[in-house]
This record gives sequence, structure tokens and C-alpha cells, in this order.
Amino acid sequence: MITFWMIAAAMLIAALTCVIAPLLRRAATDDDERRPTREGVVLAAAIYRAELAELEREFNAGHLSAQHRSEVRRELEARFADEIGAGGRPAGSIDDVATGAASRLSRAGTAALLLALLPTAVLVLYMQLGSPLSLAVEGGGDAGQMAVHAASQGSLAVLVGRLATRLQRQPDDAQGWAILARSYAALDRPDDAIAAYQRALMVSPRDAQLLADYADAQASADDGDLNGVALQSIEAALALDPENQKALALAGSAAFDRRDYPLAIHLWEHLEFVAGTDSEIAGIARKNIDRARVLAASGSADASGHPAGDTN
Repeated sequence: MITFWMIAAAMLIAALTCVIAPLLRRAATDDDERRPTREGVVLAAAIYRAELAELEREFNAGHLSAQHRSEVRRELEARFADEIGAGGRPAGSIDDVATGAASRLSRAGTAALLLALLPTAVLVLYMQLGSPLSLAVEGGGDAGQMAVHAASQGSLAVLVGRLATRLQRQPDDAQGWAILARSYAALDRPDDAIAAYQRALMVSPRDAQLLADYADAQASADDGDLNGVALQSIEAALALDPENQKALALAGSAAFDRRDYPLAIHLWEHLEFVAGTDSEIAGIARKNIDRARVLAASGSADASGHPAGDTN
């Protein structure tokens, strides 16, 4: 299966960065005096611990090389220091709060790592910051503290259950349904993920990103086939937004899978242009374009003919 997960992951990380950065720094009239709040650091530390643990599990399971593991860990540590404002923190505060912890998602991480970590971080932030419909934890109490505790215990399923319960009473929350769908995907519940995406699309039927994510879930439930039921969703996403990066990535991967290399090259070239030539997404696209050109020239595909970023 050619799913181009790393491109999707990079885009999701960029969105998460925009959400988490304000949380980890308290408001101040003087920018030089900004410091991360204690709550922000604790929340970050809980997320980072879970991510580092997941990184080690992926390495021990043989999904990552030693070199890749080291690269991801360095990126995690650097991002943690940046997130909590390492330049202005008291000496040793990182170690005091989260010894051995790491920062959030690495852009260099593998698909399995990213899919496992992102829903946890997003759910914690969603429950901490609230949705437009003011998501709350059942039974009262401080939502942020409970979310941090759940994340630190790796209890993604607990957060998912709470969110699913809340959405039954707030069915018009498209963002909530989308987060629930991604979380189900991380829990290897593709049918539930598809159902959640369908609920999200009932609220926002012309959301190209939702359609692209829905296509990804459909492919996962269809034995990785991007040219089956998922293809219609991919095409619908591109019809709404011809520059949607995930839809372009998936469409290129679908074309590659059916050995339509000229179309795959065209789609990935457009993706490279849309993403910006200096971006990581563009770098992955170029690798895939090079591979497709080699296979197009040879007139055949072999078992190693997968684009960069594919893990299946």
C-alpha cells in the first residue's frame, strides 16, 4: 500500500504546532518576560513522556533503525526545549519536570509512531482547550488535569470514550468527530474511524481535508487499496481543493499503485510546488518522483518500488 503517511504526518504536526505553542507560554506584556506556565510544562511533559515511550516501543519492535531512533529522539528533545522556552527557563527545570521526557511529534518519525502519538496529543489539547462547543469531561473535575493523567498513563482509549460520549450529545461538532476518527484509526478500529468521519462529513460535507482523511481511513479498511472506495473520496477532495496536500499525496500514491507513473509524477510535482520546494513534504515528493521516473523508464515495477514515506 502506498499511503504517503509521512506527508500527512508533517501537515498534522504543523497544525498541532499552531495549537500547542500558545498553551505552553503564558501571556505577558513584555515578550522578553514570557515563561511557560507550570500547567503548560506539566501537560507538555505528559505528552512527551508518552511519545518517548512509544518511540522506544517502535524501536524494540524493529520498526525503526538505531540511526532513525537517534534522529527522532534528538528532534524530540530539541522540540521539548523549544516548546517550554528553554532560553528563559531556570536551570534544570526541564529535568525537574520531565526527566527522560521528549517533545512532541517528530517530522522524521515513521507512520506507526506518528499515528500512535498524534491522536493522544490532540485529544489532550482538545480536552484542555475546549472545542467550539466546550467539550468537558464527564463527571466534572478539571478537564486539563484528567487529560494529562490519562495521557501520562497512555489511556488513549479513555479519552476516546469520553469524546465519543460527548459527541453523542453534541453531534454538530465536526472537529470533534474528526479527532475521534483519527483516534479510532490509531487504535486500529478502521470501521469506527470511517463511521466517525462520516459523521464529521455530515456536518461539513465540503471540507476537502476531511474527505482526504476519510479516504485514508477507507483505504486502511480496504486492505490498503487506494484505488477502491477511497479513490472517490480522494477525487472529491481534489475537486473541492486542487491544492490539498494530503489529497494530492494520496492521489499520487493511488496512481503509483496502479502503475500510472506519468500521472503519479504529475500529482507529486504539483504537491512539491504547493508545499514549497524547501519543505520536508517537497523533499519526500521529489524522492517519490525520482522513483516513479525510474520505474516508468524501466517499464515495470518491482517489490522495492514504493515511494518514500510508505511503510507498508
